Amino acid sequence: MPREWTYAKADGFQITERAASRLLSFGGFGLFLLGRFTGSLALSWFKAEKTLALFAAVNVLVMVLVMAPLGWISVGALFASFFFMSIMFPTIFALGIQGLGPQTKRASAFIVMAIVAGLSCPCSWAGWPTCLHARRLRVPLLCFAGIAAYGGLWKRLAAESAQR
Repeated sequence: MPREWTYAKADGFQITERAASRLLSFGGFGLFLLGRFTGSLALSWFKAEKTLALFAAVNVLVMVLVMAPLGWISVGALFASFFFMSIMFPTIFALGIQGLGPQTKRASAFIVMAIVAGLSCPCSWAGWPTCLHARRLRVPLLCFAGIAAYGGLWKRLAAESAQR
């Protein structure tokens, strides 16, 4: 790590805010890009719902590590979450509109509108006190758990939907 990215304190080296933002920009989003490519490859080999369930379940475990005060392990887990989030939206979108026929346009509009509704979460997190930082990550953890359940139950949900 470049010298200007860190500074010494009594309890060891600390990373500067600028360095943290660069690490997140290049590390996090670089892993997101890598996850898109490898996730696309995985989706060509495995069923989309199974891959989605696996990536979301891994992200649940990753969020637990991020919430724990484990230093660089927590930071690495945060970066890993970018990798595993990479295929979630396109896969949820594809599964969500599959087999809807004339309702496809409406369903796709609702899925896209859900993203806009999701923008309210980070805004609401910003007002919480800093001491609750790890607790804030319960929201994405619960969302990833819901996505894992959706992927795991998708075959059954699709079968029930087809019977209607």
